[in-house]
Amino acid sequence: MQNLTVPIIQRRSIAIGIFATGLVMVALLAATLFFDGPDQAGRAAVELVMPVGMLWLLLICLATTYWFAGRRIGAAVFGLTWLFVSLTFNGQVAQKIFGSVERPPSAELAADQYPLRAVVTLGGAAGTNTYGVDEVYRDGERVVSAAQMWHAGQTKIIICTGSSSDPKRIQPGKVGRRLLLSLGVPDSAIVLVDGEDTRSEMREVRKLLDAAPAALQHSGKMGLITSAFHMDRALRMADLESLEFVPLPVAYRQGMSEGFSPKSLVPTAEAGLDFRQAAKEHLARLLGK
Repeated sequence: MQNLTVPIIQRRSIAIGIFATGLVMVALLAATLFFDGPDQAGRAAVELVMPVGMLWLLLICLATTYWFAGRRIGAAVFGLTWLFVSLTFNGQVAQKIFGSVERPPSAELAADQYPLRAVVTLGGAAGTNTYGVDEVYRDGERVVSAAQMWHAGQTKIIICTGSSSDPKRIQPGKVGRRLLLSLGVPDSAIVLVDGEDTRSEMREVRKLLDAAPAALQHSGKMGLITSAFHMDRALRMADLESLEFVPLPVAYRQGMSEGFSPKSLVPTAEAGLDFRQAAKEHLARLLGK
């Protein structure tokens, strides 16, 4: 008789787990519909059937199933994993942690401090797509801001950085140069330097300044354009090469808070990427990089 009751108990636990998961889905979608309307409810439904959303629901199902099956350790493992996914793939949590690494905008320079001697725009903000067309990425504001500054007469030279030792891979500096040309910046105002990462880019900028090319022999401060989350690390690498820059952070990812919504409980892959990027910056700071 005992052998016959085990499958029944397991089936009952599985049924409870599935029911609990369905209940969470219905409650979340109903709450989103009530507070935010059908459009946001539809978006929440889409996120729930995406891989991260499906994993989140599966973990609820497994944690509940193991709990009612009396397997407390398994339930705890799945429950903690669910909590980890809920936090690290949550959009509002990602916004908060990004706010801790993004450098605030710098104070406006006095009019008599323009034009800057040069601005350095770090690579990694643009690339070439599958069809051979140059495109900006999520941090493409680095390139756009540099072009805007040149057209506004705020800088005389734009230094584009970034390269790869593999000729088959994207060469960020060259892509940045082509995009600046397409935005109306003359070739005479663009200087390229190599560098496969931020540290090596700063070394190459140091070499460029030490060589004292004619284009950079006039006086004035130099600006550094990079993503707001990356600015502090870039400045640390610049200090190692005795480089002084006016920080010009761009491409902010911490948006305006829209307040809590039931939909915001659903984890997303995009939020996970943001969390990873911000955590990476914190780790680099701890390691002195």
